[in-house]
Amino acid sequence: SNTASSCLISKRPLLHSHKAGARFRNTWLARAMRSGRLALRGNILKFIKKLAGSKLLVHTALVFLSVSLTLVGIDLFVGFFEFSNGTGSGAASKRWFERNWKPVNEFGFRDFQVQNVPKDKRSLFFLGDSFTAGYGVTFHETYYYITRDAIKDDMCSFNLGKNGASTIREKKVYTTFKNKSGITPDYVVHQYFINDIEDYIKRPRPEPLPPFVRFLSRYSNVFEVIGTMWITKSFGDRYFERIKSAYADNSTFTKHIDDINSIHNMIRSDGANVCFLLFPFLNSKESTAESSTYLHKVAENFLKNCKQGDVLIDVSHHAMELEQKDKVVSLLDAHPSPTLHKIVAEDLIGIFSNASIKNASVSRCF
Repeated sequence: SNTASSCLISKRPLLHSHKAGARFRNTWLARAMRSGRLALRGNILKFIKKLAGSKLLVHTALVFLSVSLTLVGIDLFVGFFEFSNGTGSGAASKRWFERNWKPVNEFGFRDFQVQNVPKDKRSLFFLGDSFTAGYGVTFHETYYYITRDAIKDDMCSFNLGKNGASTIREKKVYTTFKNKSGITPDYVVHQYFINDIEDYIKRPRPEPLPPFVRFLSRYSNVFEVIGTMWITKSFGDRYFERIKSAYADNSTFTKHIDDINSIHNMIRSDGANVCFLLFPFLNSKESTAESSTYLHKVAENFLKNCKQGDVLIDVSHHAMELEQKDKVVSLLDAHPSPTLHKIVAEDLIGIFSNASIKNASVSRCF
């Protein structure tokens, strides 16, 4: 029948296929392939047994685990570090700031609460930037606190230091504090840093981090520190170049000198004397020496216009005599060290106690 015929037709190819497969399995090529697979499988099994038996696998795993735990431990340990740096960037710097930036008074300055000045005491303002505020050191290590504590029987001191303040901003800080506190100074220590001319420059941007450092710094404390070091270094070099260019430009320098004279004249119009405290760059011996040449121009202008009772302190002389490690907070933070703060405080204490000071840093106006 058609049905039987169709069944026979449908089965013939299947029978033919089985016979063909049987014939191939008996060929030399098939036997060679089977032998190769069996040999490979046997070699793999032998290797695994040998690896396990020779303890190599155990040793490898232990080494990997030890290295991993060590790296994780180092990263966690670094996560507890706290240190300042020149740019204020990074988690470690923020931890340092949160722990050390106190006391802070009602005016937002790093100082005690403001109190009225007794009639038998004179008032002394400390006006400046992060050097006066004491960035990088504890409050009790600042030249402000050391001086304040030494002369407290004769003078009431007030810290008006603001991180990042330039000459123009310092003038506003002085005016605002005087008006709101109702206190008029008898003396003002005006601290000047070589970058106070930055009102007239465009601050450079730090070079971008390499992509892999930027990625890893999101998750690793170690790479976060590496990123901070990269930013500090790339910013500092270019920043100094722009500062030098501003001093070299006569028009820019003249504007800056006018700003300095303006704030000093305002202080003198309030009946106070000025102690002009000059700081150079402290990043290296070379940068200190180079920036001191620009400070010399600023000092010359002050001495030409100062009044009787005014004083100039050029910290460059002290800074050049110190080793780098004794001059700055750390490799990452070129703010004054506790040692330099103490040296400056000794000059200030001598001035306000009317002591005879004989060093190249101090010049009195008569």
